[in-house]
Amino acid sequence: MPYLKTAVNLKCVNTEQNFDQAFTQLCSYVEPTILLVRPGGNPDAYDKRNQIIEELKNSKDFKELNVFALIKEETERHTEIGREINEQISAGKDYQRDLDHLIVKMLKRNIYSGIEERCKFILTDFPDTIKQAQEFENECSKITAVVLAAGGEDTSTTIEIVDNGLSIESIDSLLQKEHRLKTMRAWDEGTFNEHLGNKTEWGMLMGPTLSGKSLVGKIVAENTNGKIIDLLAISEAIRPKLETEDGPFEGRIPDEEVEKDVLALIEADKAAGDKFFYLIDGMHHESVDAGATFFSSNLGAPSCIITCKAD
Repeated sequence: MPYLKTAVNLKCVNTEQNFDQAFTQLCSYVEPTILLVRPGGNPDAYDKRNQIIEELKNSKDFKELNVFALIKEETERHTEIGREINEQISAGKDYQRDLDHLIVKMLKRNIYSGIEERCKFILTDFPDTIKQAQEFENECSKITAVVLAAGGEDTSTTIEIVDNGLSIESIDSLLQKEHRLKTMRAWDEGTFNEHLGNKTEWGMLMGPTLSGKSLVGKIVAENTNGKIIDLLAISEAIRPKLETEDGPFEGRIPDEEVEKDVLALIEADKAAGDKFFYLIDGMHHESVDAGATFFSSNLGAPSCIITCKAD
C-alpha cells in the first residue's frame, strides 16, 4: 500500500468511519473544490476581493478562472470553443446572458484538464445569477462556497456555504439569508477553514514535570478520539536533520521547523480521512503569545486549555 500511494498517487478511504464520513472523504478525492469570489457593494470591495483571491492562490494553491480572461484567450487562439463564442457574438448574442452553456463548457475543460494536483479553483465574474449557477452545477461541478468580499470600514468578508437548493433569481438575494452567512473580520485562514467545514478540533495541555500531565493527556485522548502532539518530541526528532559536517546541531530548534512538522502531521491525518481531537502537549515557542498566535491562526480557537499543577 505505501508503494502504491507513492507510485500511482493512490488515495485510501477509511471504511471504519460511518458512511457519510466515508462518502465525504471519497468525494474530496474526486470532486474539485470550487469557490466563487464576489465583491460586495462598497467602493473598496474589488480590492478586498483581489486580496482574498491572492491569499487563496498563494497560501492554499487555488487556481483562478477569470471568465473574461479565458474568453479572450480562447477567441484569440481560435480554439473550438473560441470559434463557437465568436460565431454567437457575430450573430448578435450577448456573452453575459446568452452564452452560459459555452462558458460552462470552457470552464469544464479547464477544471477537468487532467493535470495532476489541480483540483482547487476560484471562479470570478461567473456565475452571476442563480440560473448560471444551476447551469454550472448541472453540467460541471458543485460550487463549494461563495465568498462575498463586503469591503467597507469593518473590512468584513462574508462566506456562504452553498447547498443544492438554489431556487431564487440572484446570488445576491441568496446571500441575504442570514442563517447561511458567516463573517470574517479580515482574512484569517483558521476561520476560513472553519466556514468550509474543515475546522481542526484541538486543545492545549500545560503543566510542569511530575504534575500528572502525561496521565491527564492520556485520559483525555482516550475519551475524545484524541491524538497527543508532543512538541518536545517533535523538536528532538528534527535535531538530527539539522546536523552539519561540523557535527550535531546543539542549539534551540527554530520555531518554524517545529511549526512545519506539526502542520504536516495534521494535514497527513486529514488526507488519510482521520479526524482527531489534537492535544498540544507543552510549549516550544519562546513566548506563550507566539505559540498562541501560531496555533490560533492555523487551527482556530482551542476547544480547551488544560493546566496541570503539582501541589
